[in-house]
Amino acid sequence: MFVTHGIDEAVFLADRVVVMSPRPGRVREEVLVPLPRPRTAEMRSDPWFVSTVNALWETLKPEWQKGE
Repeated sequence: MFVTHGIDEAVFLADRVVVMSPRPGRVREEVLVPLPRPRTAEMRSDPWFVSTVNALWETLKPEWQKGE
């Protein structure tokens, strides 16, 4: 288990990313990362990587910010 606040870091390093809700901490979302190993810096520009990082950022926005 690795805990981070860096979404791109989590997607790059993990095989599975679990997003937690604020208090009380509950699993909000789980994403399986299909990127092959070893991972390379070039993978950070992969369309799947970019769209997944962006989607995870969206899930973490407060409700009042979504849809802006």
